[in-house]
Formats: sequence, C-alpha cells, structure tokens
Amino acid sequence: MKTIFKLIGFTLIFVLLVSCIQQKERNNERIDTLMNSLDQACYSGIVLNTLDGKTLDANQAYLDMLGYRLDEIREITYQELTPQKWLEMEQELFQKVLKQGYSGVYEKEYIRKDGTIFPTRHQAWLIYDEEGKPSRLFGMVQDITPKPEDDIIGSWLRAVEAEDVTFNAQVIFNEDKTFDFIVLDEGTNHTNTSGENLFEENQITFIDSDCPEPGIYKFEIKEDELIITVLNDSCKPRITAWDGIWTRISE
Repeated sequence: MKTIFKLIGFTLIFVLLVSCIQQKERNNERIDTLMNSLDQACYSGIVLNTLDGKTLDANQAYLDMLGYRLDEIREITYQELTPQKWLEMEQELFQKVLKQGYSGVYEKEYIRKDGTIFPTRHQAWLIYDEEGKPSRLFGMVQDITPKPEDDIIGSWLRAVEAEDVTFNAQVIFNEDKTFDFIVLDEGTNHTNTSGENLFEENQITFIDSDCPEPGIYKFEIKEDELIITVLNDSCKPRITAWDGIWTRISE
C-alpha cells in the first residue's frame, strides 16, 4: 500500500510539473523548486484543492495526518482546517500564489478531526487549465510536531558509579541517529563506544559493537536532565554505562 501512495504522490507532482512547463511565462526558479520537492513526496501529505479551498483529492499521508477519510475531507476546505489566527496570512499567500504561481515554504497550524492543533509546513503551487487560466491548487504538507528524539540530540554528561567502577562519561546523540559514548577519566577499564540508535516514541534501542545484542531503554527529558532507564538488556557494562540521570551540556 505504501508503494501505491508513493506512486500517487510522484504522479501528482509529475502532472504538476508538466502543467508548469506548458506555461508561457514559466521561470527556472519555479521549476527548480518543484524538482527539489520530488524527494519529499514519499513522506509528505499531498492535497489537491479548488481555488476556493475545497479538497478534491489527497494521499493517505495527508488523510492520516488529519484523521479524516477521503470522502470526509472532500467536504472540508483547507480554511476550515486552519486555526483562525492563520487565515489572514494564508489569504495573503493565496494572492501571492495567484500572482507568481507558487508560495514557497511557510509554516502554520492545522486542526485534526479530533480537534487537536499541530504545527505544519506547507508549499503550494498553482495548476492551470488548457487555456492558461488558474484552475487548481496543489499542496504539500508536513507535520512538524517535535518528536521526543529531537530533544535528545546534543551532548549529555553523568557520573557513573557502580560496585566495581566509577568514571565520568559524556554521550553525544547526533542528528543522523548515531551516538558517541566517551569516557572522560583516564585509567578506567571502560572504553569509548560509537554506534547507532533507533527511536520509537520514548524508547531508544542502542546498537554497538561492545555488546552483541541491542539494548532497549526508556528515556525521559525533564528540563536539562535526561533520564535513561533500562527495559531490556543482557549486557551489564552497557547497563552500568547508560542507566541513570544525564545532564545536558550547554553549547
């Protein structure tokens, strides 16, 4: 099913590109912007609207984001999905799209079916009919709600104290989902470690060469403290190293 939705996304953008290329007053900047958006199609909500905002079609990512079925979303305009405070700004952007054919990237909020409001990132393009007149609005939408793992990125410090070992450690969580575990004290029998981690909500799975099996931990962030708790790990050295309270290191 995911493959089908990806194909739908690419097909819609392809149709849009053809429509743009057919326009006599096209420019390179516009085409480049659209081409750069192709790699986002698999992960973004894609929607087709009438010029007055009514939804004509959408991919599954867009429907899942908002919690509607396709038949339901077709009865709703994007203005109804938008909190009141954003409507004036969006109307100004709509006039910009009518004038130059595209909006550029902008951020606002959407309202889900259950009433919750969440932050979104948008791009919009104008589609023309065979006579060169504005016909439809094509949009790409991303849910930019911060994820728990976004907050963990950076450097953290803790004093490791166990029965047989005591040392100060630093861990650096990188944006590419790798980590570096660094022992700051000389003369310990603990070694520096690098590896990768997998996130699922508030769980983190550590994968490294020191222990053959992955370790699964729960994490919670309170202000500048990172609390890591072991959930499943057969590797005692890793449990000793990770399980505890870490303090964020200011950049």
